Amino acid sequence: MDRLSNIIAFVTVAETGSFAETARRLNLANSVVSKRVSDLEEYLHTRLLTRTTRHVRLTDAGYLSLLDAGARLNSGDPIDDALFHVVYGAPAVADLPVQYA
Repeated sequence: MDRLSNIIAFVTVAETGSFAETARRLNLANSVVSKRVSDLEEYLHTRLLTRTTRHVRLTDAGYLSLLDAGARLNSGDPIDDALFHVVYGAPAVADLPVQYA
């Protein structure tokens, strides 16, 4: 799936706080929304959301990504590689080394 669809799913989940509501708004199955957000997290090599059975919360990286993604989606600016810059503070690089805490 293309990253723009993944980003739209992430932004909508962050705005609604719900995978089910996002699925309803985007006319998708819940599993598709979850997969899109997971694919984006995998692409960025970081967690954007903390999920529990009752709540969805943004991580710090998710919060920063949401601010940037929302602004870019509204302005029409390129968004794909920009999220790497927001998360890592550097230009996007395909083999960017990532350290997990």
